[in-house]
Parts: sequence; C-alpha cells; structure tokens
Amino acid sequence: MYYSVLATSHSVTLPVLVPGVTYDFAVISTTAAGTTTSSNYTFSTPAVVSSAPNLSYLAFWGITGSGATISWSTDQMADTAVEYGTTAALGQTSLGLTTLAMSHGLTLSGLTGGTTYYFRGRSTNASGVVGYSTVYSFTTLDNALPTLSNIQVLLGASNTATVSWAVSKPATSEVEYGPDTSYGMWTVASLLTQSPQLTLNWLTRGTVHYRLHSMDASGNQTVSQDYTFIQP
Repeated sequence: MYYSVLATSHSVTLPVLVPGVTYDFAVISTTAAGTTTSSNYTFSTPAVVSSAPNLSYLAFWGITGSGATISWSTDQMADTAVEYGTTAALGQTSLGLTTLAMSHGLTLSGLTGGTTYYFRGRSTNASGVVGYSTVYSFTTLDNALPTLSNIQVLLGASNTATVSWAVSKPATSEVEYGPDTSYGMWTVASLLTQSPQLTLNWLTRGTVHYRLHSMDASGNQTVSQDYTFIQP
C-alpha cells in the first residue's frame, strides 16, 4: 500500500485480514534522499471463538435493601452483564462492562427492599458468542418501618382495656402504658400479626397514657406517639 503525500506522522489500515493469523510487517518511508525500511515486526489477529464462554464460581454478597454485588469467572475473555428481574423470566439487564476479562463483577442498584430477585450472569466474547450462568436468586433486605393505623380502645371490666390497631406488615406488637408518660407497664407481646389486640390490666381511674410498639421480622420497629384514654 503506497501513499504519495509527504508527512512526518504515518498510519496505514490493513484491510481483509484473516482471524487467528500472525502477520509479519515492516514500514517503508521514502524521501528525496532515498528509501528506509524498518525492522520486521509481527502482530496476531484475534481468533474467531465459536464456543460460548463458560461462567463459573458465581457468587453474590453485600445484599442491602436496594442492591447486591455479583461476581463470576469465565474460561475466555468476555464482557460483563447481569440479567435480572422479580420472576425467573428476568426481563431487565444491568449496565454492563464492555472491557473483556476473565474475572467479572458488578453491583445491581435501585432494587426494592424485601423483594426476591432472580438473576444470571451474562458474558459475550469478542466473536459475539454469549454465555450464561444458571439462574440464581437473592432477597433484598427489608428496611421499611411498619406503619400503624386504625387505633382503637375498648374499655373492659375489672379495670382492663383492649387496644387494637392495624400494622402494614406482620409484626410482633406490645403496648406500653401507665398513668403518665413514664408508663411503667407492658402488655404481653403478640405473635407476628397485622391485627394486634392487646389487653391492658390493672388500670387506675383517670387518664391512661399508652404507646404502641410493632416490630417486623427484619427487626424494623415503629413506636407510636403518646395516646391517652380515660379509665372510669
């Protein structure tokens, strides 16, 4: 290939090379004083790989309420991506890493807390052949506090009262109560439920102060404000 334009910086693109072949080459430059040829050099074109990358040693860790880190290895150079979703059908693909490597890892973010996600690693080699891992799953941490609503007090006989309320998700619940905001007495804790009904015993006449405690299975606890009712 010959270029007649005189210059001090040179580049040439070699077309139609064969994959997986080592080429020898030398560069030639000509001035008015004559022609100079460089030493011999070599380069190899990448081979076409028809087999898919094999993904192995897949691991996932660092699970939070909104993300998780995933890593794996491949037996050939390939890029990095994760397909994931809330069902085994997946449906979403992470922003991938285009750099070809044999060790892979990335962090999924923007996930919903307390949700099971299914995923698989995906790696594509330089020839465009794609390899996939087995489908795995993990559950993000539930960081949401229980919400309390529909609080009701039903006065009973023998200086008792029943307090009931609704919780946004299953929780163990208790009522802290007493004649002032120092409280001092507790009900027996409920089992996991979204509709606790707890009995307050040994009430004295007059104003009774109380507040509600509800804790979900992940340890997220909500404590209500102070409420009152009148014990006759």
